[in-house]
Amino acid sequence: MNVKKRAYSVALFYSVSAALRAEKILKEGGVECKLIPIPRHLSSDCGICVRFPAEEEAKVRMALEGRVEIQAIYRLWGGERMIEVDVRGFSCPIPVVRTKKAMEEHPGEEIIVLVETEVSKENVSRLAEIKGYSVEVEKTAGGEYRLRLRPRAE
Repeated sequence: MNVKKRAYSVALFYSVSAALRAEKILKEGGVECKLIPIPRHLSSDCGICVRFPAEEEAKVRMALEGRVEIQAIYRLWGGERMIEVDVRGFSCPIPVVRTKKAMEEHPGEEIIVLVETEVSKENVSRLAEIKGYSVEVEKTAGGEYRLRLRPRAE
């Protein structure tokens, strides 16, 4: 089963413009990344940082070297981990079954689901809504879908 907890790291920068520039460089270099608010336990500033998979740290440092000055890189632990269900290459009902299993094993946690087809995207989205999750869908450059399932506040 491809359900896993994924550790992330964040890169902090000296300015918002540097964080925006870094995100652009990393995405152009093929690094999965996202701008997020700086976690409070790292800084009281109201800034943004770039979150990326922890295993990509060396690639991030290399891509930004001499282009954007990094203030610091921190590994996120505990509640900052994300559940990922990678069901690319599987047809229904497997994406729905594995997503449901992840929901049952990790109640109340955010889940990322990676699917290839429109049908899988629709079926997983329907399941998530029935189970009380909000769904954000992102179509990737490769034509696949990344679904972010967040439990709704009750």
